[in-house]
Amino acid sequence: MSTYLLVLQAMRDQMTIARRKRQRKREQFNILGVPDAEFINAYRLTKSLFEQLCQDLVPLLPVKRNSFGIDPAGKILITLNFFARGSYQGSVGKDSDVPMTQQTVSRCIREVTQALNQPQILAKYIRFPQTRQERTAIKSKFYERYRLPGICGCIDCAHIAIIPSPSANEERFFNRKSYHSLNVQMICDADNFILNVDASYGGSTHDSFIWNESEIKSHLESLVAQGETAILLGDSGYPLREYLITPYGEQTQGWPEGSPENSFNKIQKEHRQVEEQQQIYVNEASISSAAQALLRGQAMRTSLAQQLNQY
Repeated sequence: MSTYLLVLQAMRDQMTIARRKRQRKREQFNILGVPDAEFINAYRLTKSLFEQLCQDLVPLLPVKRNSFGIDPAGKILITLNFFARGSYQGSVGKDSDVPMTQQTVSRCIREVTQALNQPQILAKYIRFPQTRQERTAIKSKFYERYRLPGICGCIDCAHIAIIPSPSANEERFFNRKSYHSLNVQMICDADNFILNVDASYGGSTHDSFIWNESEIKSHLESLVAQGETAILLGDSGYPLREYLITPYGEQTQGWPEGSPENSFNKIQKEHRQVEEQQQIYVNEASISSAAQALLRGQAMRTSLAQQLNQY
């Protein structure tokens, strides 16, 4: 019995020593001493943006409870490093500038993620332009870079893997690529800033269904009805509309080099962020209105292609 107690005490001493070593290394870490390029590579943010993020998130994180507790800035750093690397939590905690155990890494990721998902944070960093002036600024950048007028964003969906697979309603998350995921719809501007995210659908849901249920679709329809040109660029998995422009379908011999259709498809493909070619689904109950919208979309796409071909 005494031997067991001695071994147990020795293990506790080793754990205490390891904890103090991690704490000393965290305390010695100085963000100013990390080269900018190295910091961006490790955390995918500039130092100034990291400091701004800390100002927003620290008030939303649990306070440090004791001397061994993790500083809020350290929690944010380890979470950003995990997001950037997509690695195992244990290796992230071991190799990080702010070392900690896997269990602590897991807790930090949960706390920071919950803070990031607070409404005030989402509203600050992910925001679709609400005023004509804001939309005009985005359209100007698209036009300067790609000579496509009226573009206020690029849209696509991406499958975000879920590990382990969900036990409830498992079939909703099993995608056509044979793994479990969320099918996340995102809209970005010309600088790749995310303007809108919808992560409420499982991997079995088609891109066009997510779009048809999107509030952004209704918002763009209202803008067009008011006479404003507001266009998103999407791939062929979306229905062609005057506010959602997709590529020209490929011909058997392809579009002639230098033709308006060929030029448009090149620019359109170049600027879309993610490509997933899927079929277009149309609600049978609205075929008539969909056909009219399709014709308006074709006219808008032709107009853009002709304008582009003039340069």
